[in-house]
Amino acid sequence: MSGILLASVGNSYGSAPVNTVAPAVTGTASFGSTLTTTNGTWTGAPAPTFTYQWQRVTTNISGATSSTYVLVAADVGNTIRCVVKATNSVAPSGVTANSNSTASVAAVVPGAPTIGTATATGATTATVAFTAPASNGGATITQYDATSSPAGGTGTLVQAGSGTINVTGLTASTGYTFTVKATNSVGQSAASAASNSITTEAPPVRGIFSSGVLPNPPGGNTNIIDFITIATTGNATDFGDLVAGTKSTGSCASSTRGLIAGGASQDQNVIQYITFATTGNTTDFGDLFTTARNYAYGLAGCNSDTRGLFGGGSDDANDLNIICYVTIASTGNATDFGDLTEKRVWVASCSSPTRGVWAGGYQFGSDTTAVIDYVTISSTGNATSFGNLTVSVYGAGGCSSSTRGLFGGGFTGSNSNVIGYITIASTGNATDFGDLTQSRRLTSACSSPTRGVWGGGQDGVQVNTIDYVTIASTGNATDFGDLTQNRDSLSSCSNGNGGI
Repeated sequence: MSGILLASVGNSYGSAPVNTVAPAVTGTASFGSTLTTTNGTWTGAPAPTFTYQWQRVTTNISGATSSTYVLVAADVGNTIRCVVKATNSVAPSGVTANSNSTASVAAVVPGAPTIGTATATGATTATVAFTAPASNGGATITQYDATSSPAGGTGTLVQAGSGTINVTGLTASTGYTFTVKATNSVGQSAASAASNSITTEAPPVRGIFSSGVLPNPPGGNTNIIDFITIATTGNATDFGDLVAGTKSTGSCASSTRGLIAGGASQDQNVIQYITFATTGNTTDFGDLFTTARNYAYGLAGCNSDTRGLFGGGSDDANDLNIICYVTIASTGNATDFGDLTEKRVWVASCSSPTRGVWAGGYQFGSDTTAVIDYVTISSTGNATSFGNLTVSVYGAGGCSSSTRGLFGGGFTGSNSNVIGYITIASTGNATDFGDLTQSRRLTSACSSPTRGVWGGGQDGVQVNTIDYVTIASTGNATDFGDLTQNRDSLSSCSNGNGGI
């Protein structure tokens, strides 16, 4: 009897599923988030089983048939719901119920890019490779931004996919790592991991030749500033202009700034400066003298990377033995340092990082001199005798590496092509090095750590010749190129001289 009763109950009282409480979808309606649906509440006998179909608005999403769903890019801007189907033996085709619809699905910021290789491409530039993130956040990536550590360098690449960013604004001879961020319409991603470390290249060493006397006609003093890249050869290029035409200025430099002081023009008591990395006209730095003296010419400068010194010269009334100094990174008037061992004009100079050296010159009412003096740049005080040049000379050009100083050309009773050298850290007389390509006086020289370069001068007429030597060796000079104008009585400096 009981077996017959159970069968009767199953056949007579089974019922199809009926939804009494709708399914409920929970989760954040944003790209990449996971939505979850409940089954809702159902009646029916036997108890139903459930299947799921997620819909984008009202259209089925292919393959989205579990109780959870991860939102994808195609969902952005649309609502999502889940259709739950209840099935039992009474209703084998199933009965459906719709869940609530989500808010419109929002995009999010992209994932972080994958960093690639960073490469130094110059003194202030680098490249940074990256791979686009796996997730664009549901919106097209529009650009990538690279940032350096330490700060200062940035670069932007406007595209959606992987690539390489050019970074600018770096500092020469400095170590950097880089991170990259991606941006879409929502915002910017987290930063990538840091790149490999790179060191930017040393800045190209530029030589600057300024002021001078032009040939007749038209003659007269000039405000020309030329520059060369000392590691290469070739003709000089226009850099900019001094505030006025003048001659016989004195120059010194740090690794970033070149200073040009004085000159044979009334009221040329000024110190002017240029920035090596750019081109353009000079900017006022301050005054050379704070006394009633209104100008000086034929002076010469030396330097460390922080301090510039100017020594010697003439104000027409007197030859000078005055040494004054400035802090190159700032601006302001020069301060008294001490005195040279002799008063003299058209003197040559060179530097190591610790010593400033002046050599030769002319003493009005007397004659040329072979005297070499030196000072310790970081201190103040009078110069000390170093030794003598190979000959008495004025109007030579001096340059140096950090260890060796060279003096070439000048007037010794006739124009000279002789180059002599000293070891700056010691004292003693100069030794013969070799010869310039032509004899000349009132020339000027500058240097990189390896090359010494002479430009201009006079050998009966003004010349535009530029010669160079390798400082660590000895031998005759080789032709480098030409200045933009023939001239003598010029001065020069570089951002790689021996004092730096």
